[in-house]
Amino acid sequence: DTFGSVTKPKVALSWRPFDWMMVRSAWSEGFRAPNLQQQYESGLQRSNLRTDFIRCEAARRNDPSIVFTTSCSIPAPNPPSTQSVISNRQGSTELEPEESTNLTYGFVFEGAFLPPEWGEVSFTADWWRIEQSNVIGIFGDDNHILLDYVRRVTGQNGGFNPAVVRNTTTDPDDDAFYAGSGIANPGDILFVEDNYINLDERTVQGWDFGLYYDLDDTPLGDFSFRINAAFLDKSFQTVSAAGQETNQRAADGVIPAQLSVGGQGDLVRRLGRPEWRFTSSATWRKDAWGAGWFTSYVGDVYDPDIVPTATGQNWIVDDFQTHNLYVQYELGYDTDSPTRFRIGMRNIFNEEPPLADTNFGYLGDLHNPAGRFLYGSIRKTF
Repeated sequence: DTFGSVTKPKVALSWRPFDWMMVRSAWSEGFRAPNLQQQYESGLQRSNLRTDFIRCEAARRNDPSIVFTTSCSIPAPNPPSTQSVISNRQGSTELEPEESTNLTYGFVFEGAFLPPEWGEVSFTADWWRIEQSNVIGIFGDDNHILLDYVRRVTGQNGGFNPAVVRNTTTDPDDDAFYAGSGIANPGDILFVEDNYINLDERTVQGWDFGLYYDLDDTPLGDFSFRINAAFLDKSFQTVSAAGQETNQRAADGVIPAQLSVGGQGDLVRRLGRPEWRFTSSATWRKDAWGAGWFTSYVGDVYDPDIVPTATGQNWIVDDFQTHNLYVQYELGYDTDSPTRFRIGMRNIFNEEPPLADTNFGYLGDLHNPAGRFLYGSIRKTF
């Protein structure tokens, strides 16, 4: 009711050339309307510690031994390179809906030709691609400050970024600091206008795999094995016009080459987007007894903002794998109201999440910090 109406089509096709094989495909268009916050948010503020790159540039010109990439160290009593920056965020009723085109190709292989005593096996593989346009988001206060630095250094597009609002009343001590560098004191950052906007296009594609095997009615009981894997082949966010302006200056050597707009370009293996993930499980049942094993794996990623001096390469957040195990017994398993007793252990090998540059030292959207623990449960069916 707050936005309007949208209609999108979907077409799916499956074909089974053999009993043991099915080919499938689907194409559809999708949409996501702006939510209430993105349309009507007013006065939302966030405070973050940000680097004011124009200060780093002034410090470098005053002292060529100072090196900066995504930050710098300015000796006192000069103004520090970082400050607490307020980011103002407002919605807009002019936002367009996010739109997408989705395409999948895949096949299902079923071992129908296997003798029944060998069990049942199936394998699935699906390639998928999602193309999004008008993606709703924010440019980022850090990117806005970076763009302000680029325009002040180059004198292009008015010589500043109007989204970065600064104090026109400057500190005399800061005036002297800037005067030696040949840069006019821009003043402290009061706030950054970082409102919701329709960004550019995003393309994500990859593969999903599944392998399933069941072997029942053996002298040792029933067995089941499952593995599901996902491979992220592409995750590309088109660089906006403002981002291209910054990145071009970095490529030309006008600003340090390491400075670029974050959250755009090739995002595979960047924070939160590992190439590989998989889960697997194996279960066993024999009359009232049962047991199960579960493994979860997340591939490594890198932090584009951390470059250790010793290696000159981005900081790698290592891959993470955990294992769970349980054993159970069902009292009255052959009745309609069994009682199940289960004891299990999660994170058997007490794996700790790999180190990452966050407030808590790990990536919460990828890794679980819970160590090894033992649990027990009782479940009654009525």
